[in-house]
Amino acid sequence: MTQWYVQLVSTDDTLLTFLATCLNDPLCTVMMEDDKYFWLSSEFDLITPDWKVRQYAKERLPLLNSIVHLKFNWNISWIRVDDIYRRDNNGHLVRDHASSDLIMHSYPDESSLQAANAQPPSIIDILVMAKNNLLVEEALQNYSSPHNWHNLRKILEIVSKDVRKLERNGKLPKGTWNGWARGWVYDFEQTANSYHWSKLGASHSSVKSEKRRGVNPMPLDEATERITDIIIKWLKCNL
Repeated sequence: MTQWYVQLVSTDDTLLTFLATCLNDPLCTVMMEDDKYFWLSSEFDLITPDWKVRQYAKERLPLLNSIVHLKFNWNISWIRVDDIYRRDNNGHLVRDHASSDLIMHSYPDESSLQAANAQPPSIIDILVMAKNNLLVEEALQNYSSPHNWHNLRKILEIVSKDVRKLERNGKLPKGTWNGWARGWVYDFEQTANSYHWSKLGASHSSVKSEKRRGVNPMPLDEATERITDIIIKWLKCNL
């Protein structure tokens, strides 16, 4: 069985340096060697050949990016998969598969990353939850996509249904979801669904649909902040 080293790249090494300090689990380890950052996972080691490892890593990376954006800042730099390495007989890392991706976005400082990760749930907590809970993974995969009304509304649907189920099962106090949703969900849903507020980004209606009264249209940035907040609350309930 080959141990694969999936190279990670970002426009800001601060993020990768920080992840190397807090991700050290068989499911997900980030390490630095030879001035490069590598992602190791027990899941990769079951795969051959190298191009399939890269393909699988690219399929799984949105989950990690989603958690990073959720925990720290949704404008933070994206992480991308670069080359695939393994160790030769002398223990040196050698490249098996080369194919570069470019990256963009913002620049955090390490102290802010440490402070954010100290607040539960941590990155590794969320990774484990996603591994064991398909709803968590689905929500995070939607969150990892460029934020739009469709995927934000899908996340709202996933979280609201699960929280209400937890209420019915006695695992959360009655009224938990109503408390989280009070004062903004109506405007969110109307904005997400209506062509009049979201134009071609609307989830449902078209140009000839009825324009509802009493709606305070919500900017997409505010909607993203609201959804980020409820995901964090929901994940805390799953700890």
